[in-house]
Order: sequence, then structure tokens, then C-alpha cells
Amino acid sequence: MPAGGRQLGDYNLDSRVVLAFVREFLLTHRRVTPRTCLYHVVSAKLAHPKTGMIIIPTTAEKYEVKFYTLLSRARVAGDIDDEPFVDDHCSVEKGGLRGWSNLEEYLELPDIDYYHRNHWRKQPKHVTEVWLEKNTIAELVRPAIRKWDCTLRIASGGYGRAFLYQAANELHAATKPITILYCGDFDPAGLDIERAARKGNDKEGGRRREGLEDILIKRFAWTAERFADQVFWKRIGATENDLNNPEFAPYLLSVKQAVVQNPADPTKEKKKGDTRGPAYIGKYGDRCLEIEALEVLEADSLANRLDSAIQLYGVDVEAWRKSERKEAREKQTKRSVR
Repeated sequence: MPAGGRQLGDYNLDSRVVLAFVREFLLTHRRVTPRTCLYHVVSAKLAHPKTGMIIIPTTAEKYEVKFYTLLSRARVAGDIDDEPFVDDHCSVEKGGLRGWSNLEEYLELPDIDYYHRNHWRKQPKHVTEVWLEKNTIAELVRPAIRKWDCTLRIASGGYGRAFLYQAANELHAATKPITILYCGDFDPAGLDIERAARKGNDKEGGRRREGLEDILIKRFAWTAERFADQVFWKRIGATENDLNNPEFAPYLLSVKQAVVQNPADPTKEKKKGDTRGPAYIGKYGDRCLEIEALEVLEADSLANRLDSAIQLYGVDVEAWRKSERKEAREKQTKRSVR
């Protein structure tokens, strides 16, 4: 009997098929959100063994709630391991990691393998910035972030003024071109979060919100022309092309679904309305696409897409390789004289 006392036979056949898939999925995916699981369940096209009907064919609201309720029940019962799941609204910085075991360890010669050149020093552009709308995709893009040593800025549903001021404070002294690659949902809120982060709004008084461009101009003496010339801002995903890609059709959400406050908890009350919805629908229709959907067609697709974008817009690859070769020569020379 699993932890929690529930018999596996208490689940109906549909549920057992879905849970079996989730267990297999979690064996190879150790840092996921319930949302990520949902997309992979939909992509697997799991069928009822007797009728052949697809159990969860799309991310439509009724299937979304069905899956989250089942997953929550299974986790509470101990039928699905909680360990692989992450909470995108919380982060932990662990203590007890600093320092050495003893003085002798501190006095030892450093390991040459710890040495890494700063490959950005000889680059024609400033360190590439990657901005994320939410924590749920941080683990998905980290391979590209680590590979190219990029700056990663993560919001949790919106960039506050303190966050944007800090970014402006770090970027204002840059003399090289700055590349900002943005990843977020294609829905009314997602597009608005990006717009607000970059430009703010044109309202007055207490309703005014300033974005990165406004803060650089008003607090750090930039001009609009300098921002336009020096800062290249590019949305990498999800894009309008993704929204119109027929392969993503099973994963489209309605505008109503896209304003759920916490998709990981189907019991959460929806927002009463989103004033951005009508204008969005008028331009794109009642179709939204969460960025996690990009992963269902091909594993690591978001990291690969970001990798390509960094090489295209942010990095001189040949200069980077030259720096890597110099690092290798320096290590080899040091080893030969020890």
C-alpha cells in the first residue's frame, strides 16, 4: 500500500493510465511543475485501453482541472513522489555552504580546473541578458544560460520597480550594445508584462509605471535615441508564430483560462476579469499559448531556441572560441610547470 493508505486500485482506469505515464516521466524529469506534466500528458495522447478515447486530449479547462485534481490527489496519497516538483513562486538560498573544512584545506593550492577565463571581456557586445516572465521555465533555459554565461533575470508574474531599477543601475554604465532576450507566455498578461518591463505606461500620477527604458532615461541620463541604438530587445518565445503553429493547437488556452491566478491549484478563484482581454482577442483571437508548451514537441526546444538566439544576437562565436582556446593553453602551461 502506498504512503497515505490509498490503494492504487481506487483509481479508475483512465487515472491509472495517466498516473503510470507521470511516474515514468518523473524518472527522467526531476525539476518540474504540474503545468509541465500537463503538457507532456497531452502530448503523449494517452488512450483508454478499451475505448481508445484520448483521456486528456488538450489543455482545455475541463481537462486541466481533471489532471490537476488527479495529480493533487495522488501526491497527497503518496502515489506520486513530491520530490521532483518545484514551486515557481518560491526560491531558497541555502546556508551552510560557505567556508572550508579546516585551515589546511584553505591553504591548499587552488585546482587549475576551477579556473575559467571571462569570455565576455573580448566580446563586442555586453553580456547577454535573458529575462523570464516566470520561474517555471528557469530550469528549461539554464543549459543555454550556463553555456554562454548570460545574466538571467526572473520575474514572478511581473517586474516590480525595484527589480527594474536594479537592472537599469547595472546596465547604465555599459558602453557596448546590450542584448535582452525575453521569454514569456503569449497571452494578454504575458504581453503586458513584457511591455511594462520594457517601456512602462503613459499614465499620470500614481497610476504611472516606468519600465527599463523610462528609468534609464529619467534616472541615469540616457536619451531615447541611446536606448534605441544600444538596447536590442527580442522576444524568443512564445511568439505569434508559435501561436499560429498548428502543431501547438492542442495546447492553446482561452483568454479566460490564461488569467487563472495559480494554474497549479485548480481550486484557486479566477480573476474577475482582465481589461486587456478584449483588445487581445481583437488582434489575436481567443487563443493563448503558455511558453511551457514549446517543450512538448521536442525536448530542450526552449534551451535550443535560446542557444541559437544568443549566437545570432548576443555573441561573437569566433571570439568566444578563441578565448576558450586561450584558456585551455593557459591551463596546459600551468600544469607543465607544476
